[in-house]
Amino acid sequence: MTFLTFQWEQDWMRAKPSTRGGNARQRARRSQPPRCRILQVRARFGSLPEVTEDVLPARLVEEFSSATCMQRRRAYALLPQVKEPEEEEVELDAGGCSFGKAKGQLNADSFFHSAHSVGAADGVSQWLRFGINCRAFSDELMQGCQDHLLSSTCDCPKRQCLEALTASFHEVQSFGSATVVIATLIRQHLGIAALGDAALMLLRWGADDLAFVVCQTTEQQYRFNVPYQLAHVPQEIKERVARARRIKGKKGTGKLSNVPEDAELMQVVVQPGDLLILGTDGLFDNLWQHEIMDLATKGRRSAASGQELANTLAQAAKDQSESSKRSPFEVACERFSDGWHKGGKVDDITAVCAWVVPS
Repeated sequence: MTFLTFQWEQDWMRAKPSTRGGNARQRARRSQPPRCRILQVRARFGSLPEVTEDVLPARLVEEFSSATCMQRRRAYALLPQVKEPEEEEVELDAGGCSFGKAKGQLNADSFFHSAHSVGAADGVSQWLRFGINCRAFSDELMQGCQDHLLSSTCDCPKRQCLEALTASFHEVQSFGSATVVIATLIRQHLGIAALGDAALMLLRWGADDLAFVVCQTTEQQYRFNVPYQLAHVPQEIKERVARARRIKGKKGTGKLSNVPEDAELMQVVVQPGDLLILGTDGLFDNLWQHEIMDLATKGRRSAASGQELANTLAQAAKDQSESSKRSPFEVACERFSDGWHKGGKVDDITAVCAWVVPS
């Protein structure tokens, strides 16, 4: 996001000096002479023309600050009419990589990528106990999302994601369940829908070549290691699961299936050079955020493609999952559970990376 900051004398915004009401500190503060305050105003778009004294009076330009909601509203009224920049046509240079828990075991994860949309789903492998092919559900869900995003005529990216996820989920024929994250790009507007612990991170680099997080999805869980998920299972298995929960006394562990409307929806403005990283929990449970950002920065410096960077991140997570090095999942176990886990987390691992590039 781009921020404009302004400063001016605020005689009209201060209360009149008074010796009545409030404690001594409040009364003393009201009796002080008017002071300058700095107002921070967020621009509607991700980039604006450089703000100079030619555009705004020198006394209005500052670097950092904070302001109340009312101050921001009044600041908008005082802003000069700055011409909004034309949006660029951009697309995604994307690629994906996925590893199963172990050689020979079914990888329940699935993903897709195209020039304008990406997605990843983490299939729940425990359904194998009931004879269900959990990978089929993930594949069908991702294929449906990709098809609906490609054919959608909606001009709102995040609504487009929700509609695609909803339609795809209701059309799935295979049994299983999965957490999911998808994103689609309309011009420079990126829409995101994420449900469960499949996650997305948008990175950008500043003038000093240091990466920072523009936006990031939030894990949705009923309790530790029990994420929201979309599920389509036979009625008899629903009854068996409910019966098993009653026997074990597991109450309040969440629904067997959520609905697409439970997904977290986001929309953000991107710009060329941004990097979109999607992954299942196998990626983010094994790699720390600073490790992901370091690998992404190295990839940027070496002009790595989205596919090459996805391979690098997935392999790094795979190596960590088989090591005893302290991992994010180990820290989470110590914080929210009994600390039963040490080292990396052996899991299906999927990484999808997409550079935002000019069309």
